[in-house]
Amino acid sequence: MQLHYMFDPLCGWCYGAAHLVHMLAQRLAPEVPLRLWPGALFPEPVPMEAGMRAHIVSADQRIAAMTGAQFGPAYLSRIGDASRSVTLWSVPVIAALACAAPEKQLALLEALQRAHYVEGRDLADGATLAAVAREAGLDGAAFDARMQSPAHARATSEWISEARALMARTGAGGFPSFVVEKDGKLMAVDHQAAYADPEPLAAQLAALARRG
Repeated sequence: MQLHYMFDPLCGWCYGAAHLVHMLAQRLAPEVPLRLWPGALFPEPVPMEAGMRAHIVSADQRIAAMTGAQFGPAYLSRIGDASRSVTLWSVPVIAALACAAPEKQLALLEALQRAHYVEGRDLADGATLAAVAREAGLDGAAFDARMQSPAHARATSEWISEARALMARTGAGGFPSFVVEKDGKLMAVDHQAAYADPEPLAAQLAALARRG
């Protein structure tokens, strides 16, 4: 059995789900490996306009209330201050994530989310991405080389396309989404109640994995 997680690193609801994802990965491993599928919420650079800022601020308040996720003062200041330029662009962040070995991608995702949502750092900036990757334990020179590689860019694009195809096959309506794969069958996972208490969902998935 495998648990597929469809997300975007710049999706506020995915940040809200970070605690749930971390807990599931710890509780279910190694019997149920977690596989990451980034679908690129912002496939092109999107400068944040006033209406978008207001929408994000409102959504972040709902996310915090529902999930307990903490948005840092530096992030809130950056998003809320109309005089500060903010660009959202998922692809370079996903490319950075793809530089990590699969077993280290979740830790890097958490570091990237923390950099954006707590520390208010600009993940559209290549130097910032490289700094976060180094802080998360990746080799800086190897990271820089991969990020500049056309082959890595193609691999990142393929990863995004595969994520979107999986979402289409399973009827996933957005980010975050979870799908269980067992015996060749794909089953969507209702995770809404698990924001407040992830334990029942973890127990349910563990029991499903044990069934023959």
